[in-house]
Amino acid sequence: MDITNAEMVEKVFAKVRPTLVYHCAAYTAVDAAEDEGKELDFAIKLELKM
Repeated sequence: MDITNAEMVEKVFAKVRPTLVYHCAAYTAVDAAEDEGKELDFAIKLELKM
């Protein structure tokens, strides 16, 4: 599942209806996240809070 695709996440959650979700995805290249990967980093950390 592409967690940066909010529509896909919502669809999966509606189907599976989990009682608990551990969100462990992260941008692992910390130095690159500060410069190159800001958009992806923010998408992973902020935009998909539910």
